[in-house]
Amino acid sequence: MDKLRILIVEDEPSFALEVEMLVNELGHSIAGVTGDGEEALALAKIKEPDLILMDINLEGDLNGVDIAEKLNYLEIPVLFMTSEVSPDIYERAKNTCIAGYLVKPFDLLSLKSSIELSGDKIIPRKKQPANGKVIKDSLLVRKATSLVKVPVKEITHAQSHGNHSMLHTKSGEKHLVTISLTKLLHKLPEGDFMKVHKQYIIQLACIEELSAGAHEVRIGKKMIPVGRTFRHQLLNRFETL
Repeated sequence: MDKLRILIVEDEPSFALEVEMLVNELGHSIAGVTGDGEEALALAKIKEPDLILMDINLEGDLNGVDIAEKLNYLEIPVLFMTSEVSPDIYERAKNTCIAGYLVKPFDLLSLKSSIELSGDKIIPRKKQPANGKVIKDSLLVRKATSLVKVPVKEITHAQSHGNHSMLHTKSGEKHLVTISLTKLLHKLPEGDFMKVHKQYIIQLACIEELSAGAHEVRIGKKMIPVGRTFRHQLLNRFETL
């Protein structure tokens, strides 16, 4: 399996460190480590890892299944870590992007086999299939009975429409594609595009103005909202004088 970016959500520090060591030993990278539910939500949205190793029995207001339910729209596979699972938790977990269960404590082989046995549920997100296909610097977008070539540099932003996305171009053309915003982002050049809101991706070079506090950005005549969790990351992409 290709190298994965893995987020670890575990509130027992010693076990979190042990899991981190196992992940590194398997050759995967760490997207983040936290034992806090709210921080886990923020990290998942910002980092968008390939996989989350999620402790079910977290201390605090949110347990692991609560977090997984809130992250369903990101479609990130979750391997739940637990020593026991109650029937009601098991039923709730089935409605999340579950990739399986790891019974604590587990060793390197158990983690390796759990990831591998999850099959196509865990795929490096930049390689996920989609209706928009990257052809060097362009996307092929389905339009009626044909495929239209859309240069990536012409895309100013994209807006979520449920499980679909609307591409907006510099010429004013719009293209509706049957791919979620999250999957679309992984089809675009990472250094040029970023997610600034749960409903918007923008091309950074197309930004003409940022509001005070970076609550909004202007692209052409369009004002696009910037979510609270994305503002700091957005500002860090620019040199401020």
